[in-house]
Amino acid sequence: MVDPPTVRSLAPHEWRVYRDLRLHALTDSPDAFGRTLADEEGRPDTEWMSRLEKGADSRWDLPLVAEVGGEPVGLAWGRIVRSNPDVANLYQMWVAPGHRRLGVGRMLLDSVITWARARNASYLDLGVTCGDRPAMRLYARAGFRPVGAPQPLRPGSNLREQPMRLALRPGVALPDRIHIFGASGSGTTSLAAAIAGKHGHRRLDTDDFFWAPTNPPYREPRPREQRLALLRQALLGAAPWVLSGSLCGWGDPLIPEFDLVVFLDVPTPVRLARLRAREIARYGRPAIAVGGELHEAHVRFLEWAGRYDTGGLEMRSRALHEGWLGALSGTVVRLAGDRPVGEQLARIEASIAAGGVTRAADPAR
Repeated sequence: MVDPPTVRSLAPHEWRVYRDLRLHALTDSPDAFGRTLADEEGRPDTEWMSRLEKGADSRWDLPLVAEVGGEPVGLAWGRIVRSNPDVANLYQMWVAPGHRRLGVGRMLLDSVITWARARNASYLDLGVTCGDRPAMRLYARAGFRPVGAPQPLRPGSNLREQPMRLALRPGVALPDRIHIFGASGSGTTSLAAAIAGKHGHRRLDTDDFFWAPTNPPYREPRPREQRLALLRQALLGAAPWVLSGSLCGWGDPLIPEFDLVVFLDVPTPVRLARLRAREIARYGRPAIAVGGELHEAHVRFLEWAGRYDTGGLEMRSRALHEGWLGALSGTVVRLAGDRPVGEQLARIEASIAAGGVTRAADPAR
């Protein structure tokens, strides 16, 4: 009769067990980890001792070993960075080849999930090498989903890893494909960053596709078909994503891609103050001051942004945006006023939890 697998925390004195499992993992599965066997095998025993002692005695770490009949057959390490206690991370996950498909990996994973919930983390993050289908299936069955685009596994490697995230607390799941737009200076980029940070969406901005690379930037628009093709290709990447910026007119063929559209309606004086501050930060005060090399372009830009409420359909204007909104058939959340980004995100989540708001006014009113 085969003994069932068990999972427990490694004790500080078990550094040799930890070391041997780690080196075995790197030998067996060199493409699964950010570090290599060459990185680790030359470490002196004192470093292995110190690493495990610090981890085993810390409430921010969870070094685990899986055993069958007393034999170590698997390893995992959970960690929470103190500066970001809302997110736990899973590292060093490995099961010996002879003990795979027996539930050992899921036991290790479940132990880290239970620990992360007990530490009040909201999310558990990990990275899995692209193409490692057994690992991806394991994580997907546990509820993890891809977040953002694949990243390099380690410097100098052609391998890439897919970030994945598990939501640990019951909460609102935002749609996978979100578009945020409004007048220049309304804060679409900041809100997109907040959604990406909390919900794991890949962040895109229409400016990166509308404008050709120039120095200084934002001087030469790409041809319409070129910018549309580039953006379409980007949106075909891994969801979820959040797209900030305006694409009314040139990007209309992409409207069916949006699960949620958020419209930010911010008072013009607030927007212009933000834009002035942004221009100073981007180009420096001397460049945009009277006599500076960018002064005339700066003045033209602020004049253009200030005409949003009165401009016609030929420009990025309220008339253009309101007409575009009126033609949408999907879910729209409209946020009016100068609100903190956190409050904006909370109102979006509340709207989605309530079933969405289609062509409705700001739910705060």
